[in-house]
Amino acid sequence: MLRVAFVLLIAITLLIIPGVPVIIVDIFDRKGKFHGLMMRFWARAILWAGGVRVKVEGLEKLKSRGPYVIISNHESALDIMVIAGYLPLNIRFLAKKELFRIPLLGWILFFGRHIAVDRKKPRNSIEKINRRARRLFLKNISVIVFPEGTRSKTGELLPFKKGGFVLAAKFHVPILAITLLGTGKITPKKELKIKPGTVKLRILEEINIVGETEVEDVKSKVETLIQKNKKSSPEIHHS
Repeated sequence: MLRVAFVLLIAITLLIIPGVPVIIVDIFDRKGKFHGLMMRFWARAILWAGGVRVKVEGLEKLKSRGPYVIISNHESALDIMVIAGYLPLNIRFLAKKELFRIPLLGWILFFGRHIAVDRKKPRNSIEKINRRARRLFLKNISVIVFPEGTRSKTGELLPFKKGGFVLAAKFHVPILAITLLGTGKITPKKELKIKPGTVKLRILEEINIVGETEVEDVKSKVETLIQKNKKSSPEIHHS
């Protein structure tokens, strides 16, 4: 509990102190580079506070600075922190629209051009996601998508949904497939605890998707790729 309290203290402090300056800069920074740098700083500080070390593998497979639709497995509340903190790209993510209503945090998300998702109105949400994602891609900003739709409780890969793949096909943006290893044991779902330890972010492959007719094939390929990578990886030990 003490570690969780320390992480929350660091997160809230870093939200409050630089929050307003970040919002102001975001209003005028059309390419969103400053927000990307601050995200990396925030993410690394929170992971440090939690005693989480990150090893990155496969950086040589990054063929450009983006944009990408980043496809990853999802096991922990810290997954976004690991990706934002250690993948050297300008990144934004999809977040529940309720988060945008929280004072200061919501303003940072809005002006930072993250994408609000309304789960109660999926059709309207898709249209908004498409519009906002298009603007991000034009600014060379990548978008994180967790195709499982929710965090896995067991660590087993859940069936992939096709939304992120349709997004990549629609705007002719390559997919960057990655695997996160060990994050589920750092912060198990529905448990208020953080276990210090090491996690891995492994870059697997960049995949071009030509059109929407290829969505199902590419989805299956990426799902199989991530599944095999998870199963073939040795267990990560935590403190």
